[in-house]
Amino acid sequence: MVGNVGSADRREHRAHCSIVNLASRLESLNKEYGTTILVGEAVRNRGEHRVRFKAVTSVIAEGMTTETRVYELIEGIA
Repeated sequence: MVGNVGSADRREHRAHCSIVNLASRLESLNKEYGTTILVGEAVRNRGEHRVRFKAVTSVIAEGMTTETRVYELIEGIA
């Protein structure tokens, strides 16, 4: 769901959904694991022929009920 939130005096544009929550969780995990780019399993599956990934951990992001494997993007494949 995407839309404007707030009153006539103060509005914000926000996006709310499980994938946005997952992206936020992955971003915060970068500091914990000393990484720069972390991706979920769906992104890894789509890019595995072009990019090398390293498995890092698994998480259940806020608002989700299933565990998502987390990968670090290592390098592009020539």
